Amino acid sequence: MTLRMTLRDVSELKRDPKVATEDISFRDGKMTYLGVFVETGGVTLSDLDRGDTGFLRGAAAAAAAAAAKPKTKAAAKPRAKKAAVKKTPVTADDATAE
Repeated sequence: MTLRMTLRDVSELKRDPKVATEDISFRDGKMTYLGVFVETGGVTLSDLDRGDTGFLRGAAAAAAAAAAKPKTKAAAKPRAKKAAVKKTPVTADDATAE
């Protein structure tokens, strides 16, 4: 495996206080990070070359999403309907009749 990194990413990796000094090593003028050879510069975007041609970026995430069960909503309960009340307008004649 080869890790191809931009010059900026390599510089930030070397100075990152969260990276343990044991994780980075230099031998024969070559840098390794976590045992992976780091190829510095010559790229516009850092990339990990796994060496296998069958690897598809995002394939693991897509498989995990497909395996996850979609959430289904419970069926809505039927609403109780109010009894219909017929309203009749009150007229002046009705008010005097009482």
